[in-house]
Amino acid sequence: MSNPETIASVTILSLLMLASLLGNGLTIIATLTNQKLRSITGLLICNLAVSDLLISGINLPIRICQYFGINWSAGGISECRVSVAMTLFLFTASNTNLLLITADRYLGVTKPIKYRQKMNIKILRVVIAIGWFYSFIISVFPYFIVGGKTDANDSVAVCTFQTVFTPAYILFIEFGTFFVPFFVMVGMYIKIIHKLVAPTRIGIGSDNTNRNSVARCTHKEHRRKSVGGKTMTYRQEKKLAKGVFVILSVYSISLIPIVIMEIIDVINQSPIIPLIAIKIAITIVYLNAAVNTPIYALSSEKHREAFAKLLRIRAIDRE
Repeated sequence: MSNPETIASVTILSLLMLASLLGNGLTIIATLTNQKLRSITGLLICNLAVSDLLISGINLPIRICQYFGINWSAGGISECRVSVAMTLFLFTASNTNLLLITADRYLGVTKPIKYRQKMNIKILRVVIAIGWFYSFIISVFPYFIVGGKTDANDSVAVCTFQTVFTPAYILFIEFGTFFVPFFVMVGMYIKIIHKLVAPTRIGIGSDNTNRNSVARCTHKEHRRKSVGGKTMTYRQEKKLAKGVFVILSVYSISLIPIVIMEIIDVINQSPIIPLIAIKIAITIVYLNAAVNTPIYALSSEKHREAFAKLLRIRAIDRE
């Protein structure tokens, strides 16, 4: 641990772990204790916080050990397989949960009537359960069906996807759990933006009839409407959509580097990416789990109020 690079890396990742645990823990507690946050969207955000909390509380400490200090040859390939499976499970769950949040906002904004009529807590539970089950299947599939290496080296210093998965399964992971969901989310968000800015775009014109149409449209968009058993205004919808956009942007920036590096190594059939670049990319990945809670606080007045209330209560208790 005397290596300055190692000390800096462990320090940064440890700070990210602490920030993520506190932030996501606060989100979960706020949702459980505040009725206003237990809407469909609020529960989906809480579900994402759970997956991010598990990433920071389980996977991040393992990764700190693997990349910055622990030689895994003692544990052997079996321990490495468990570690990689846990990594894949938690990150796939986080990706899937973000996809669910984006889909929820897409339906809430573009099809509010159908969404209001058909979406309820019972359906939400089923959807969330399917998302977690899918993530679990993806993580264990190569060990029981196909996609796992049968000739993996039992003496390994650092566990990676290349250590235990075949190149074909790694490409499936990168495209099936990242790129495809990513482009689906981008497509849905484009439609969300189109819907939210439609009143403004319609208003580009000078005749009185067009202005009256804009006024009626804007009035309708600003009316209160029930979503998932809660009332939401157009302004609230827009803020939530902006929050999802920021989360999606941070998600893209944080995961694209490591995904591209994995694909390059697979295509090249041998590691060519410098270790320092991999460490930086890994750090950026874990940054994603730490910043989601501040994004919620900035984009949702209800979350800001719930966080402030919890922190005030904790401050009073300490006094």
